[in-house]
Amino acid sequence: MLNILSWNILADEYVEKKYYKMVQDKLMDRKLRIKIICKKIKETKYDIICLQEVMIKEYNILIKKFSKKYNISRLTHIKWQHIEGESGNLIMIRLKKFNNIKFFSQKSIENILYSKIYYNDTKIIIVDDISKNKRENNVINIIKKIEKYKNVIICGDFNINYHHKGIYKLLEDNNFITSIHHHSNNFTYFIEREKLLDNILFKGDFTLNKASIDNMCSCRTVKHINCMFKKVGSDHFPVMVQLLL
Repeated sequence: MLNILSWNILADEYVEKKYYKMVQDKLMDRKLRIKIICKKIKETKYDIICLQEVMIKEYNILIKKFSKKYNISRLTHIKWQHIEGESGNLIMIRLKKFNNIKFFSQKSIENILYSKIYYNDTKIIIVDDISKNKRENNVINIIKKIEKYKNVIICGDFNINYHHKGIYKLLEDNNFITSIHHHSNNFTYFIEREKLLDNILFKGDFTLNKASIDNMCSCRTVKHINCMFKKVGSDHFPVMVQLLL
């Protein structure tokens, strides 16, 4: 059984009051947010953790707090609207559960981050996020890159609502199964409006046992958006999936 967490933790470089008018200033504090995020990661005890929008300061805190239990990749910067910011993606793999853990950054595919791991002698490929620049082209390139592998998991903030399909359809047409589907209250983000942006997809010998969004705040109101930052310290809720292999 594999427990997987995918989560956009909100890079401080994108935190501006004009974007978060509803949120109390104290809840946007960088030190408070990473404290909440670390607490959430510690509570979940997941085997595979994919994080997006991680900045160098937060990356160093995560290394300090979790490197004894997880093999943590380097921070791989992503592009946003043709600009490469400070923030990026990382993958955390629980040390006692997997062996032969290797991380790769594929610069030819917009700095995509992926990992090869073994679980009970079965090779698994983990891909964290699709770059926010030229997404559909990147998905096609990623599919070509990993088509030779049987068991693949793709995590991330896909920056597109599930019911719009787009890159989801590309992946589903190539035998990937989407864990979280768009229906009532299945939202990972609701700052501007309710959206299902974050997801975990997989293909191969996996069976989906459980999939959920860690949303304890219900819906989009001023009260609930402040609840979101108080509970998870980010403008995205974590996506949690349990796969059988």
